[in-house]
Amino acid sequence: MSWVDGVSCANGMIIVSSFWIIAALLGIAYHCYKMCQARTLIHKLQEVVEARGIFMNVTSHELRNPMTTIYASMDLLQHYEQRLDVTEQQEIFENIRKSILRMTRMMDRIVLVGRLQHQQITYHPQQTDILALCSSIVEGLADKDANQRIQIVCEKEQPPMIAIDPSLVEYILGNLLGNALKYSKSDVIFAIQTANDTIQFDIVDHGIGIPHEEVPKLTQLFGRCSNTDHCQGIGIGMYLAIRCVALHQGTLLVATKLGEGTHFRLILPLRENIGETIATH
Repeated sequence: MSWVDGVSCANGMIIVSSFWIIAALLGIAYHCYKMCQARTLIHKLQEVVEARGIFMNVTSHELRNPMTTIYASMDLLQHYEQRLDVTEQQEIFENIRKSILRMTRMMDRIVLVGRLQHQQITYHPQQTDILALCSSIVEGLADKDANQRIQIVCEKEQPPMIAIDPSLVEYILGNLLGNALKYSKSDVIFAIQTANDTIQFDIVDHGIGIPHEEVPKLTQLFGRCSNTDHCQGIGIGMYLAIRCVALHQGTLLVATKLGEGTHFRLILPLRENIGETIATH
């Protein structure tokens, strides 16, 4: 019996060396792997293109509304300023202020989306007066009646200084409180309490609620629930808030009932190492 190029002849039958069989199978497997990689890449590119298209359409629509309001208000002041009393002029200026604030917040969120996606935001805990921070967040909300509508409830008159990232917490709570005001006509409960090595924030409203089957939309970029079409928004806020919660290594829970309201509970760990830094993933 003699061997020729990996092929052995015995009893009239050709026996192919197992080495070449394995090599051929590995080649096929590698080819299939590359094909799967290509399909995955194409699918991801399609998702990016689709998301970018949605982003441009939604953003342009949402920016057009406040810009139209500003233009109409300025035109009204230019042509009828002498006929308007002080109260009417103040209302027009207030509309301009709200429109500018809305555009600013929208652009800030768009920038934040890009920074999160490029891992340019890190977690920097520092000693923070939590009650002062929460009061500042409420005062900075777009709703001019926020101070009257939000009831801050605290376990102590003066919570201790705690180690959190104030920038992340400000965005998370600002978004949750802003939504509570937007989707509810009644007052909002904002409760704060510390327990062991965590701090807990509860935000409760008695508004429109969230359809149970649509709760997962909260985690999606541009995700909006079917009962919010009458309200302003492009579905970026909650997506960013949840990403910020993850960056803070916290937990965000939601309990809701359609037509009765929503209860968000934010639980954040308290850090002892103030210099600790965690990057986005």
